[in-house]
Amino acid sequence: MSKLEAQAPGYLSIKLSLRIWFKAIAQPFLSSYNELAEIRTKPLQAYVWIVGSGLITGLIIFLLNWGIGVKKQLPINSTDLRNIFLDPLFALILFSLSVCSIHLAAKILGGKGTFERFAFLVSCFYAPLVAILDVLSTYIYGSFVILIPFYILILYLFILFVLAVKVVHGFSSIRSFFTTFVPYLAGSIIIILLLISKYISAGK
Repeated sequence: MSKLEAQAPGYLSIKLSLRIWFKAIAQPFLSSYNELAEIRTKPLQAYVWIVGSGLITGLIIFLLNWGIGVKKQLPINSTDLRNIFLDPLFALILFSLSVCSIHLAAKILGGKGTFERFAFLVSCFYAPLVAILDVLSTYIYGSFVILIPFYILILYLFILFVLAVKVVHGFSSIRSFFTTFVPYLAGSIIIILLLISKYISAGK
């Protein structure tokens, strides 16, 4: 991305957003994350990404369920439609809890980064990865094979959180690891419990 694009004020376009997401996921390097952390945009950009990602995920899961015949019946169950709009809410709550808890831990340990910068950098990888995790969780109980990429992504998400803490708060790798570990472990448990409850509510 050009420096002009990176420093452009306002909300980011879909095209640029996808490029940022790809860079955050495919290039987990200190130089890449330093570049992403310097992007200047609206303070609510991170939350726009999270809500948009959650809404798209809800629609994808709904269409997949009907497309592959898991719930191919009429009339459409009201729970299925409700889940489309609950996904963005769940995504927003989980994102806020994750970012706030890890940022607070970093601040307690002497971190100098701002919440806005940390939230944006985290959203660069959190929005697409959690969307993938959400889709996988829909079928995780029906296939042992899906467990493998599911837990690999959870581990990778943790690594990216550590990198984000390191970049924004200026910690060493070891300090970033321990700053992230406890809040992330608690957040992962909450995510798994919510996904299980969503699975049960779907009637599977």
